[in-house]
Amino acid sequence: MFAIVMNQQLYLKVDEQNRYDFEALGLSPFTYPMKGRQVALSYWSAPDVIFDESEEAVRWAQSAWAAAARGHVAKAQAREKAKARLKKRPAPTRSAGSH
Repeated sequence: MFAIVMNQQLYLKVDEQNRYDFEALGLSPFTYPMKGRQVALSYWSAPDVIFDESEEAVRWAQSAWAAAARGHVAKAQAREKAKARLKKRPAPTRSAGSH
């Protein structure tokens, strides 16, 4: 996912590579309350300019798409590493008394 809409507000995917663009405009992440505290997601408010200028809409959407793609690749790599670690573990052994 590269965007979400919550409460009639558009939020775009953010990561370390595009976060500065959002911060520079004073935009903020989507947050929600959970267990007495606010949880922030990696989706930040979209700038208003994207609703008026199609070139800006494309630029911001591409940035969010790229952030989502980077996140997808990172998750896939983490899954592969976890699988490799599991394969390296020795098989569990049974004790002599168990059947």
